[in-house]
Amino acid sequence: MSEGAATRKRGMKRPRFVRIESWRYSRLDERWRAPRGKDSKTRKSKKGWPSMPSIGYRTGNGLRDIHPSGRRESLVENLNDVEKLKGLDVIGRISGRVGRKKRREMTDRAKELGVVLLNPLKERVLEAEPGTPGG
Repeated sequence: MSEGAATRKRGMKRPRFVRIESWRYSRLDERWRAPRGKDSKTRKSKKGWPSMPSIGYRTGNGLRDIHPSGRRESLVENLNDVEKLKGLDVIGRISGRVGRKKRREMTDRAKELGVVLLNPLKERVLEAEPGTPGG
């Protein structure tokens, strides 16, 4: 699948679900909230009112868990997981529970193996540049 084809195909035919009457009252945010009123037009699925999220809008099996680049994502939690991705058409995402030291090792190992990571460790510049405050 091409670069943006997966993203385009995933987003087809899905309306923007907005909170009822958020367009009418500025105090209401647009984020979806389920209608609970007994006479709610949206809850009753009346024509001309916003549609509600339902199972029919779910993304198909083949497109679920696919990164916008068109490659499947895999969660990486240790060095062994990074090595398992070698040679596969998969993108790795380092788990948030991984600390800085292991993240550095995983990033270096992925670079050696040619594995793509979505969130590699970007080393911060610890020394301020000359001419800047604190440097």
